[in-house]
Amino acid sequence: MNHVVPSLCALCCCWSGLTSSHAAASSHAPALSPAMSSRDAAMIVERLRLNPQDAAPILTALLGDYETQWMAARDHLHAALSTESRNGLRLAAAERIRAFQSTQLALATVLTDDIAALLDDEGRQHWTRLQHDLWRLRRLRYGQFHGEAIDLRLIVDESRTALPSLQSPAVESMVLIWQAELAALLAAREPFDSEGSTRYLALVLDRQYEAALAWMTQWVDLRTAIRSLNLRTAQAIEAALEPADAAAFAADIAQRIAIHTPGGRRVDRVAARVANDESMPESMRGRVADIHAAYRRDTATLNADRERIEQAIEPLAVLAPMQRRTGEDDAWVELVDARQDNELDLQMRAQGALDAICNVIGDARCASLATARSGASAIDRAVHPSGLPQHDPPPTGKPAATPAPAFAPPPSDTPAKPFLPPESDTPRTDPDPELAPPPPDTPSPPFLPPGAETPPPATEPLPPPTTC
Repeated sequence: MNHVVPSLCALCCCWSGLTSSHAAASSHAPALSPAMSSRDAAMIVERLRLNPQDAAPILTALLGDYETQWMAARDHLHAALSTESRNGLRLAAAERIRAFQSTQLALATVLTDDIAALLDDEGRQHWTRLQHDLWRLRRLRYGQFHGEAIDLRLIVDESRTALPSLQSPAVESMVLIWQAELAALLAAREPFDSEGSTRYLALVLDRQYEAALAWMTQWVDLRTAIRSLNLRTAQAIEAALEPADAAAFAADIAQRIAIHTPGGRRVDRVAARVANDESMPESMRGRVADIHAAYRRDTATLNADRERIEQAIEPLAVLAPMQRRTGEDDAWVELVDARQDNELDLQMRAQGALDAICNVIGDARCASLATARSGASAIDRAVHPSGLPQHDPPPTGKPAATPAPAFAPPPSDTPAKPFLPPESDTPRTDPDPELAPPPPDTPSPPFLPPGAETPPPATEPLPPPTTC
């Protein structure tokens, strides 16, 4: 049972609930609470198919003892952190959190073994799956990367009716394997979720940049591994489905986890509006549909490459600042350049497809369809290789001419007079002599060090030199 113990102990702690200084960063962190309590006895009896009259009192006692000891350990942690937080001992606070995690592990091991001792072989298998379910339900949602928090168990269960091939034993086996591997990864991630930001901040403030980078790299690697497991399992499930169900399942997964979403460009909107415009001849709508389908096929590889680039950039966005501080090479610049090249290529192909559609339906109708929306979409903005947006392409699909730079107007013969009093429209005739600028023939004194005397005016004769 040791391989499932972390899935219990990892459900207990969170760095955001330990020190108020990190409250602003707690939106993605789990709450500080025990893994289980005596209130879960009924649920465990039902899931493990136990006799309520015999098992419920024993489980209630075991869970109550675990909860009591956990609460005592948490109170001790809070008291220690309060003292060390006032004294600015951040690394000491991180060590306190780590010691608390060791206590959690010991308590969870005792609880897991005690419950397993009540079960037969089949019951132990259900107990293992129940721990996996608890971990998935209570901690999976705290993933921060795209695809890290996706719940395949929930998606499969909700889609069984609409997609009948999801009911196959092969899909169920994949989901069970995914839950077991996920529990191990989430258990490994929990120490970082619990003390990661506290320890990272302490290391940075202590100028231990290499140690901070190593700590954050381990955290990011675990989050990336969870995301990869989710994506890999989703692709395996998709491959096991009937073609129609596979397409619907893939579209659902992509909508939930994709960073780059193709299909939102102006050419896509124009093609969709043409397809829904019954006033157009059928032959014209068919030609537009063919052009758009060819465009989608032509950009499928580019869109897939873009998604991989975005997935690689997401973890680097966390690591790159500290990598640069420590002098470690990073692939941030190369990936950003690759993303820019990909975007420019996609824009060029979208513009070519839009031009072809406008040639079919006419520029005037193309312009009306392209502008029948509110606001401007960032995906339509042409981007210069420098990263700055250029002008939006016109709705007709023709490239926009770059406007000439605007030159400054010539000076006015009667310039405006700023800084006038609110009650007066004429300039002052009696300026304060102390505020008035020096006369043109009186040069301003040079910069002098503080306390130095101002040199005499240049108009006064200098005294003759003294001879010995």
